[in-house]
Amino acid sequence: MDDRAVLLRGKQRAFIQQCVSNSGKSLGALASELHVCGRTLRDWRREKYSISKPALQLLSREYHVPIPAGTRFKRAYHHTPRAGRLGWNVIVTRYGKMPRDPLAQRQGWLRWWNNLSEAEKADHLPQYLARDIAIPDKDESLAELIGIILGDGSVSRFQVCISLGSETDYAYVPIVAKLIKNAFDVNASIYRNQNVLNIVVSRRNIVKFLLGQGLVLGDKVRQQVGVPTWIQNNKKSALACVRGLMDTDGCIFQETHFYKTKSYSYPRLSFVNHSAPLREFVFAVLRKAGIMARFRNNRAVTVERREDVVKYKLIVGFSNPKHDLRYRRFLGGVA
Repeated sequence: MDDRAVLLRGKQRAFIQQCVSNSGKSLGALASELHVCGRTLRDWRREKYSISKPALQLLSREYHVPIPAGTRFKRAYHHTPRAGRLGWNVIVTRYGKMPRDPLAQRQGWLRWWNNLSEAEKADHLPQYLARDIAIPDKDESLAELIGIILGDGSVSRFQVCISLGSETDYAYVPIVAKLIKNAFDVNASIYRNQNVLNIVVSRRNIVKFLLGQGLVLGDKVRQQVGVPTWIQNNKKSALACVRGLMDTDGCIFQETHFYKTKSYSYPRLSFVNHSAPLREFVFAVLRKAGIMARFRNNRAVTVERREDVVKYKLIVGFSNPKHDLRYRRFLGGVA
């Protein structure tokens, strides 16, 4: 960092204007000569920052503009001693003295923190304080939301994030956000990341609640996460959870086979997930509901007969509009 030139108010602007006038060049051209960006030179002209000493001397020499009287020069980083003193005052105020080791620093911080009021703590660390949420009933709505989280969601220390396709699942996003609002009385935030829409809710108490239901932090597949027991033991909640799982990790498609000169097409439902407990749960719930389901390729549960796909629509249904759309496309609106 170069030394700085400190000019009297108005002098720096007048100096740079005179250089522009004498040179007949634009600010951009002068900035290139000074090896600074155009914005830097514009900031110098409006006296937002002090011009560097080398730039001032170069402009004065090249364009015959005298350095204004009263100009002072300050060395680079002249502000650091004052900043250091201010930092030292904060440490002494907070800890009483310079901590000798990390443990002493931690103890000093705790003494300072415990002396703050709740309002002062909220001002310092609003994102880490646990805020109140509504505790939802164990009903079908919560079961469906848990299915969605088990399908396309992830749980971290402070957040729950559900990632959906920005195009194919666009109409499904507000439906999921409404489920979150109804369950916890918290508004989710929605962020786009290329072709993904992330539905994010940042609440430690929501994370705590979900962990209490049996969900896990981090990698669901590695930990082979399963469905909460209370959902498994209730028929309506189990069907609602399957709907959440199928709406996120499932698909409906047309499978075509060729025999001689003819082609035969059949509607199929498929739930694909690498967690064995989730596959076994979906399989068991569908079979118990009278829907013929099969395991395929050790990673999928499929419904392959047309009448069973129709039965799934009647008994379980879809909340994701893209599945409804494809159902009507492949089965002609049969329900």
